[in-house]
Amino acid sequence: TYPSTGSLILFDTCTFTSNSVTDPGGSGNAGAIYHQNGTLTLRLSTFSGNCAAKGGGALWSIADYSTIENCTIAGNSAVASPGFGGGLRLSGVHWINSCTISGNTAGGWGGGIWTGSASTVTIANTLLQDNTGTNLFNGWNKFLDGLNGVVCLPHTHAIVVVNPWALVV
Repeated sequence: TYPSTGSLILFDTCTFTSNSVTDPGGSGNAGAIYHQNGTLTLRLSTFSGNCAAKGGGALWSIADYSTIENCTIAGNSAVASPGFGGGLRLSGVHWINSCTISGNTAGGWGGGIWTGSASTVTIANTLLQDNTGTNLFNGWNKFLDGLNGVVCLPHTHAIVVVNPWALVV
């Protein structure tokens, strides 16, 4: 979407597989979807095998608000060094519910999810598993950038699995 348009975007029961964005300079972002401004809803969709050179292997969203529910985000990558958000690169307000985010890789931070500063991401009923980033001190499953960001893990069974660096806030 274009900046300042305030678009309402819905993807329902979609599959995004083996998409890639590359740039020899390493600035390619958003392997499958790039969304800026407005509202984004992803439901019952699968993102697998997508690749971005720098950030958001499956999705890069700079959203006013997004809902991601009942989605599988698996096997995506942000390969540059540093790469941010092998699965998701998020800025803004985001609700992630009943998703599986697994097997994503980043050449830097946030193998599963990378969030920008001043972001609020609520994760519920979601499995974050086997996501890796090459920077061990900055999050394998989830990386939160900046002191103004908020990650909410409400009492609705968000599950973070696998390693001691699973949630870095």
